[in-house]
Amino acid sequence: MSISLKIKELLKDKKITYKELSTLTNIHEKTVANYLNDKTPMPVNALIAIAQIIEVPVYSFFEDMENEKPYLENSKIPGTIREDDAGYQKNAGNQRMKIEMLKKEIAYLKALLKSKDELIEVLKKKNE
Repeated sequence: MSISLKIKELLKDKKITYKELSTLTNIHEKTVANYLNDKTPMPVNALIAIAQIIEVPVYSFFEDMENEKPYLENSKIPGTIREDDAGYQKNAGNQRMKIEMLKKEIAYLKALLKSKDELIEVLKKKNE
């Protein structure tokens, strides 16, 4: 499932409109709609802001993405990779490398969060 679809589901669950999300993130409403309709690539700072508003960790957007392709099919967004692009193989390889690096970073962040949670539990037990 794409990041934008995950965000849409979470917004629906939390009953947050695009307009409300726009106000809370200080991102123009039309820009939010473009992000969530995959018309404009979503920058990391917007993803972080949205994650904070809907109260989920950023890495949760990337879970279960092993089967996602490293390009957008039939994309009309400049700079994205499509199979018919001249340097597709090179770009796809670079995209796969970036994805692997992001997966490692996500795993590291998950481990950090887990160790933080474990530390909190130890401290709670100690104070009881």
